[in-house]
Amino acid sequence: METGRKEKHMVNTENKMSEINAKQKKVVKAVKTPHLKNEDVRKNLPDINVLNTQLMTTSVEYESPNFDKLSKEQSLIVQKTNVDNYYKQIMNNIMIGAKSIFLVCRDLVDADRNLPTEEFEILKDVIPISDSTISRYLKVGKSTTCRKLFELNRLPESWTTMYKISKITDSKDRQKIESKVDINTTAKDIDVLMHVMKKELKPLWTYTALDSPRDFLKVAVEGDTKIADIDSNAMKLIASRVEKVVEDSIKELKNDNLKYNVSEDEKPIVAEVVTNKTFIQNIEDKVLKYFKKLKGKSTQKEYKTAFLAKKLDIENPVFAKLGS
Repeated sequence: METGRKEKHMVNTENKMSEINAKQKKVVKAVKTPHLKNEDVRKNLPDINVLNTQLMTTSVEYESPNFDKLSKEQSLIVQKTNVDNYYKQIMNNIMIGAKSIFLVCRDLVDADRNLPTEEFEILKDVIPISDSTISRYLKVGKSTTCRKLFELNRLPESWTTMYKISKITDSKDRQKIESKVDINTTAKDIDVLMHVMKKELKPLWTYTALDSPRDFLKVAVEGDTKIADIDSNAMKLIASRVEKVVEDSIKELKNDNLKYNVSEDEKPIVAEVVTNKTFIQNIEDKVLKYFKKLKGKSTQKEYKTAFLAKKLDIENPVFAKLGS
């Protein structure tokens, strides 16, 4: 009897130890598990083959990261690959969906042109699409602008956006649409592009030192990459030099240095230079992404090193000189 109790006690003890060990492993695993960040994925999204015309129907292969055997960097690579694979398949099928709708529109136009009226009416009756929608589809199918965007693989995924495009008749407006529109363009974007409505934007410039800022000077860069590319270092250098000029100008025009007053109760001028840091950061990310696509690891490293060295020289010249 006593022996049986001892054995039962030992079994219970072993079970409890196993549970404790299992819980400890889970805690350790939770601590070791690296978390993939949104910005890390967004900065380097995989390219989509816009020329593909086939739906991807096979389930996306998912690899479960083995956190016990992989390093943090290796685990993050596996996690990002999983996200990228789903992104590629979903985006591919979204684009195929946009193409298929346009092909429906095109075929309806062909049917309307080739079939006798009675036969075309029969076709409309047996197709599970309402007459009002068929009417809009016919408009889209006849649109040379929609057809050109389809051929360029930049036709918006929403057929209501296609329909809005199809109603644009002015040749200059059509050229603008053809150069600016892509698969993500919405009907609201078209209205903004055609100046039907103003786009609601968050303030790009936020002053911190001024209570009532009044802009009197602005510097802009060409945003159309067909005309000029942008170097984020150039923008930072311009901004830093403008800040220095403003600072020196204020010192030079202090009240004590002048032989006139601009008012009875003159106060010193207060000015502030602000930059669109988000825009500059986005350009920097784009430049670094371009370096990664260059052929040859040595060229990639050379370009990146030179770019980052120039960035440091602009942002912290004292530190840059110490490091040289």
